[in-house]
Amino acid sequence: MKLYLEAMEIRTEITEEDAEFIRIDITGMDEPTIDLVRESIKDIMSGIEYTFNRHECGHDEEKACIMIPEM
Repeated sequence: MKLYLEAMEIRTEITEEDAEFIRIDITGMDEPTIDLVRESIKDIMSGIEYTFNRHECGHDEEKACIMIPEM
């Protein structure tokens, strides 16, 4: 199963610009490394309202994905 950290900007208005989105593959990373990735995402998304999830992707195994809130 692949694991990702994902951050998606929350939009309250419709605009022509795409919402900010980050997805980082953390499959096989140890927790200290994942912590560094998590902090990097938070730095990038600073000043933006966003959702932040750990995405357990089941697509390769024909299973459902599971989203676990990170904040």
